[in-house]
Amino acid sequence: MTSHVSKQVIGLCYSYQFKSADSVLKKHSAENPSNPSLEYFLLETNLIWWKIISGETDPALKKRYYQGLNRMEKALKEMDSSDPTIGFLFISMYAFQARMELLEKNYVKGFFRMNNCLKLIERTFGSENQNPFYLLSSGLYYYYVKATYDNYPWTRPYLFLYPSGDKAKGISFLEKAANHANPYLSTEANYFLMKIYMDEKKYSQASVFAEELAKKHPENGLYMYYSFNVLLKKGKSIEAWNALQEMAISLSKNRQISAQQAKHFRDLAFQDWDNYQDKTRNQIPIKK
Repeated sequence: MTSHVSKQVIGLCYSYQFKSADSVLKKHSAENPSNPSLEYFLLETNLIWWKIISGETDPALKKRYYQGLNRMEKALKEMDSSDPTIGFLFISMYAFQARMELLEKNYVKGFFRMNNCLKLIERTFGSENQNPFYLLSSGLYYYYVKATYDNYPWTRPYLFLYPSGDKAKGISFLEKAANHANPYLSTEANYFLMKIYMDEKKYSQASVFAEELAKKHPENGLYMYYSFNVLLKKGKSIEAWNALQEMAISLSKNRQISAQQAKHFRDLAFQDWDNYQDKTRNQIPIKK
C-alpha cells in the first residue's frame, strides 16, 4: 500500500467519509488478500476507531479492530523496533489497544497496554528529528506523565520507574507537531492541544485549536462537537446554539455515516446544552 493511499484514507476519516474510506481499503485488500501490509491494519484500525467513537455499537467492528491489531503485533515483533518507522508503528499499535481497553473500562488490560506504549516511547527520546511523529508521542508522554503525577498521587510509585514528565516540554513538542506539514501529525497534535487546554479549563486557548480543527475538517462530527462545547464552556450561549444547529444539519445530510452516528453527537450536544441551561438558569427558548 502506498503513502498516497494512507493520505487518502486518513483524509476520508477526518472528513467523515466513512463509506468511501471503506471502499478504498476493500479495494487494496482485494488486490493483496493473502498478505495485507502493516499500513493496511493501522488504517483499518483507525477507521474502525473513528466509527466507534462516533456512536457505532456493532460488536463485529470491535472484533475486527482487535483482530487487525493482533495480526499487526505478531508481524511487528519480528521487526526491529529501533527503526524509527517501525518504532512509531509499535507505539501506535499499543496506543490503539490501550484506547479500546480503556473505552471498554477494561482498566487492567488497558494499563498493561499503556505500559508497553510508555516503554517504547521512552526509547525514542531524542529521536524526534529522525521521525517527526515522535514529536507527538514524546509530547503526549511529557505532558500526561506530569499531569498524572500531579493529579493522581497513587500513581507516583509506578511513575518513578519512568523519566519525569514536563508539561511545558510536552506542549512545546505538540506545538511543533501541530505546525508540521504532515496533515495527520498536525491534526492529531491540534486535537490533543485542544483537549489539554479544555482539561485545564483554559477555554480561550482551547478554542484556538478547536477552530483550527473545524476549519480544516468542517464535516467532522467530533470536531464540530468540541467547537460547540468550547463555546458553551466560554459562556457564549448564542454562538454555541448556532454551532449546535449547524452540526446537527451537517451530520443529518452526510450520507457517508449511519443514522446512529449522525444522532450520536447531536444527542451529546443537546445533553450539554440542557445541563448548561439548568446550571445557568438562563433559559433561551429553542426548538430542538
